[in-house]
Amino acid sequence: MADDSLQTTISAFADKLGKAAEGLLTVKVRTLLGNQALAINASEDGVIDVPQGTEGAFSACNMATGDIIACFSDKVASADQIKQLHDEAVKLGTETFRRNVELLTKVLMELIDKQRTGG
Repeated sequence: MADDSLQTTISAFADKLGKAAEGLLTVKVRTLLGNQALAINASEDGVIDVPQGTEGAFSACNMATGDIIACFSDKVASADQIKQLHDEAVKLGTETFRRNVELLTKVLMELIDKQRTGG
């Protein structure tokens, strides 16, 4: 009976990981320069109403393939401090992604080991 429950938990966890994998593989970082009104317009789901003329940078790093897309507005491309801030955010995002994958892998392996040993 306990084996069935653990197997169900493992299957449910694997299903959820599979469904989330599409969004998990790409780290997206947006650096926008604006006033307080820009911050107020940011919704909880990450959608931002960006006013025309807003300066910024966008990077998308596919963690599976290594492909990176980076776009910079003209003013950001010529501002070393802002580019550095954006690059640091990309580095932090990819490091966080890697740590989360390691943690998820560890949890999944522990569940599999418990299922194998009947614990």
